[in-house]
Amino acid sequence: MDRCLWCENPATRLCDGTVGWTACNDLGQIGTGSEHFTCDAPMCDLHAHKVGHICGTKRMSNPGLNEPSAIRWGDTIDHCPSCHDDPLPRGVVMTAEEAESIRRRRRAPVVRLRMRSISTAPRQDAPEPQRPAHAQLELPSLADLSAPARSAAMRGGMAGWGQVGGLPHHIRYVEPLPKRPGRKPKCHCGCNGPKTHRGMANGVCLTSGCELAMRRWQREGEGRS
Repeated sequence: MDRCLWCENPATRLCDGTVGWTACNDLGQIGTGSEHFTCDAPMCDLHAHKVGHICGTKRMSNPGLNEPSAIRWGDTIDHCPSCHDDPLPRGVVMTAEEAESIRRRRRAPVVRLRMRSISTAPRQDAPEPQRPAHAQLELPSLADLSAPARSAAMRGGMAGWGQVGGLPHHIRYVEPLPKRPGRKPKCHCGCNGPKTHRGMANGVCLTSGCELAMRRWQREGEGRS
C-alpha cells in the first residue's frame, strides 16, 4: 500500500467491498467453493467506512511448551467511499480479469479528480507574482516638472501622474516637443507647418501639433486626441 486513493495520507488498509465471485461448478453457481473478489482500493483511516467485524480462531499445528494451542484473531470490514456510496450488485459471477477491469473502471473517476486537484493546486515553491510596472512607478518631484506641468499638478493633483491622462478632471497644458533630428511630421490643423508642441494632461501626452493648434486644444478642447 502506498497512499490513499482519495487524499495524500498514507494508506492503512484495503477496501473489503465485494466485486464479484468465482463459480463453484460448471453451471456458474456460487457455492461453498466460491471465492470472492474484493475492491482492494488503498485508503486511509479517514476515508474508511467500517461496516462490520470478523473474528476467528487459528489453531497452531505444533505449539511449543509455553505457547497456546490456538490464537484468536479479529479484523474490521472496511469499505472505501465508492463501495459505501455506490455498492456493486451482489452475487455476480465473474473471472479474475473481469474483476480487475471493474476495479480499474471504478477507480478511474477518483484518479482523474485527484490529478485535476493536484494540477490546479498552487505550488508552495512558486514565486510570488510580480506587481505590474505601473504599480511600482514613483511620482516625480514638482521640482523636476516643467512650468506648465508644475502648474497643472499644483491645481489638479498628481494622482496617477504619468499613468492615466485625459479624464474630465485632468487639467490640460502644453509643452514643446523635444528636439530631434530629421523631418518633423506636419500638424493636423491644416497649416502645413510641423508639429512643435504636445498636449498633455496629468503627465500623459494626448495629442501634438503646432503651437497654435495646441493652445486652441488647451483652451477649447477641440484638438485631435
